[in-house]
Amino acid sequence: MRKSVFHEDWWLDALAPGGWREVTCSRGGRVVGSLRFVTRTEGGMNICEMPQITRFLGPTVTLQSGKTEARMRLAHAVITDLLKQVADFDHVEMTLDTGFSDVAAFLACGYEVRAHPTFMLKCTIPETSSGRDCATRRRT
Repeated sequence: MRKSVFHEDWWLDALAPGGWREVTCSRGGRVVGSLRFVTRTEGGMNICEMPQITRFLGPTVTLQSGKTEARMRLAHAVITDLLKQVADFDHVEMTLDTGFSDVAAFLACGYEVRAHPTFMLKCTIPETSSGRDCATRRRT
């Protein structure tokens, strides 16, 4: 439930200037969760979705340290609270980050959850046995 580049104000301002919204959840006077999205109307339906070219966007939850069970229960409660705040939309659609693991709150709120296969690339330069980059080798 981490924050990504797609959750940043500047990203949302660039893709949906003045058109994105945020709902939050507070506990003990602190904001512990948020959900950012854009809205549009199509065919008389109010739609809650992600801005175009945004790879994923879903709830972010800030958890306190403590027992795993207590943190999981709090995350579930916070996500449920956020989803209730967008329940009046006719259609809600979002793609969650691959690291997002708590879909139980979505299922409990009546959402359909589907997996979308993706690739995870390791973008590091491999070490060569000779210590030289392959592109610098000369033919003799």
